[in-house]
Amino acid sequence: MLLTWALKRLKLSSLTDWHKNPRQLTQTQYEQLQTSLEKFGLIEKPIVNADSAHTVIGGHQRLRILRDSGLDEIECWVPSRELSQREIEEANVRLNKATGDWDWDVLANEFEVDDLLDWGFSEVELQIDDWLGGDDSDDSGGDNGGRKGRDDEQPQQWLVLVDCEGEAQQAEVIELLTFRDYQCRSVTSPPRRRHH
Repeated sequence: MLLTWALKRLKLSSLTDWHKNPRQLTQTQYEQLQTSLEKFGLIEKPIVNADSAHTVIGGHQRLRILRDSGLDEIECWVPSRELSQREIEEANVRLNKATGDWDWDVLANEFEVDDLLDWGFSEVELQIDDWLGGDDSDDSGGDNGGRKGRDDEQPQQWLVLVDCEGEAQQAEVIELLTFRDYQCRSVTSPPRRRHH
């Protein structure tokens, strides 16, 4: 039988955050999401299990902001039956993973850069220097420490490993280094496999 969902009004104090939620926000992402909620309200309702603890399956970050704002109750999507732990895991990951990719050509040609920056993109993500015809060459003649150099020279490369505490911190480090014209690659340890 197909699982169905219904909106149910619940007190924020009755909701229990799922202890295995793998998502997190940087302070900048928190502020962007907070601005979105203030401007447009709660368009995407949190998803809560039908268990007695009202375990949150999706929407942890929105709920964090709503709790901080002092809101008392909200509408949540609740399934027609209680989901198992395995179903909660799968639903949480699928909801957060299947978000699609940006069409960079549409963003570049159909939107204003200032709007995109105001709505949460960073200059690094938008590659502002490339849009504005910035020059990546380094005419100083000296060692550029692995940064982008002239097309006719191969910069010396160094490998630097940075241990991050999570995806959000990793994104911040990469954004900082990329903004300073360092070429970065992200290498993430694979998730642990379950042994059945």
